[in-house]
Amino acid sequence: MMTPTHHRRHTNASSRRVFNRALHARVRRRREYARPDSFRKMQLFAAILAVCGIAAALDLALRQSGILQLVEWLPEPIARWADAHGRFRNFPAFSLLALPFLCFARRTWTRAIITAALAVFATLLELAQYFRPQRWVEWQDIAWSCAGLAVAWLIFEGGAALLRWRQRAQVAAHIRRRIHRGRPPAAHLPSS
Repeated sequence: MMTPTHHRRHTNASSRRVFNRALHARVRRRREYARPDSFRKMQLFAAILAVCGIAAALDLALRQSGILQLVEWLPEPIARWADAHGRFRNFPAFSLLALPFLCFARRTWTRAIITAALAVFATLLELAQYFRPQRWVEWQDIAWSCAGLAVAWLIFEGGAALLRWRQRAQVAAHIRRRIHRGRPPAAHLPSS
């Protein structure tokens, strides 16, 4: 014979199991929806920005001179700021370069691989300056570039964690409302 506390524990454990199963099923269903055309347009725009960013990085890193005020296509206020801040200019430049690339990734490990690949790209750009007569390789440029990439990655990871938490909180609130009304949280789930 079950004691009242044993019955209560059993009920809490089974309702927790049902709640967790319903929560994960609802989250999976949301992920399976087809992506809208606006998302595809955003990906195309991010791809164009990524290609332009790589082209700009190659152009700026492989020029004869590191003075950015001599670059015709760069706006003058940005060029003045970049020349005044020396090595630090790599921090915002590579943070901005990482943004369109990180938009493509949906998982943490994919974003980490993309960030590492961009860090290798930044290092190779700096090492390529060894072969330019009026340029030189500086480890501080590599460090600021990698720091900018790391900050961009952390911002994306924080945003992704916030979205996951918000989505789970919304699903949990929906399931609690259904349980409160006396309906099963997910009728389509197989019973165990």
